[in-house]
Amino acid sequence: MKRIIIFVAGVLMVSSCRKDNVISTSVITPYEIEYPAILKERIPAMVIPDDNPMTVQGVELGRKLFYDTRLSADNTQACASCHLPSKSFVDTARYSIGIDGIEGNRNSMPLFNLGWAKSFFWDGRSPSLEIQALEPVTSMLATTGSTSSESRYFALLLFSIR
Repeated sequence: MKRIIIFVAGVLMVSSCRKDNVISTSVITPYEIEYPAILKERIPAMVIPDDNPMTVQGVELGRKLFYDTRLSADNTQACASCHLPSKSFVDTARYSIGIDGIEGNRNSMPLFNLGWAKSFFWDGRSPSLEIQALEPVTSMLATTGSTSSESRYFALLLFSIR
């Protein structure tokens, strides 16, 4: 009986030691924005960086991250907490509120027509959306309300994965 149990346990262990299915990252689906004909004639195309093409997968990830509270230190705030979808992605507060109710020193920027913007934030300190997206994660106020080396490390890790 002992041998049967050892044999069955061995078979179960060997059969469970298989490679997980690998998700292919080589299949990328370009994201196409369809403009009404009247707009195609009147607005320039968005400048999309060669090293960060717009893809269906990237848009889906961005949408999930925009609503994900896990990027804040206490899992309570997402981008959508200040850029309110119900208010056309505008923050209605005079000063944005971070975690623990800490008031910032600025209002969150409204989110519209960002694909044509040349700089971001009220002071223009970010030259691209790719760089701008990291700032709230690294911001002391948006993530922790204090100086957090862990938040900065997390943001740098996100940037290096890109």
